Amino acid sequence: MLYGLYVSVGPHVLGFMPSYDREEGVDTGMGFWLLAGLAHLVPLPRGISAIYMACVAAFLGLLSLAILRRQQPNGTAADVTMLCRDTAVLAGCTMAGFSPHYTWYFAWLALPSVIAPIPAVIWLSAAPVALYIDPDNSHFLWRAIIYVPAGALTVAHLWRRRQRLPQALATPEGTRP
Repeated sequence: MLYGLYVSVGPHVLGFMPSYDREEGVDTGMGFWLLAGLAHLVPLPRGISAIYMACVAAFLGLLSLAILRRQQPNGTAADVTMLCRDTAVLAGCTMAGFSPHYTWYFAWLALPSVIAPIPAVIWLSAAPVALYIDPDNSHFLWRAIIYVPAGALTVAHLWRRRQRLPQALATPEGTRP
């Protein structure tokens, strides 16, 4: 809507926006880390980028609904911590799903991690500095340094949480193991 103020300039007011998907490999899917990796193994069909983006959007939508349906705590400190945790989870999933290859796209992930640190999100906020030394501008191999450890940290976090859940359910309320 703000671009509307400059419509008299013509289409060039949008700068690179009309060609962003082509420049960044979004139109072919090569701009997405996962699709770039799959392209090394099998030829990707036309339109795979749109299917991938729809799947990522559906996952983020379902994750958002799950967060909204969860019982919210009553205390203000817990509210802020939970809000930051939820923000970090959604932001981390968004960045992993859309896998940008510019370092500065990840910096904002550090903000919610200050209050609600999640190892995978902290990794995603710091590790992209390695993209500055990517020797061959690889859309898959070099970015694997960022996304594979983040995935491993997420799986480890979920595993630890799953292991604690039965213990928490078995412990009578008001007592601590």
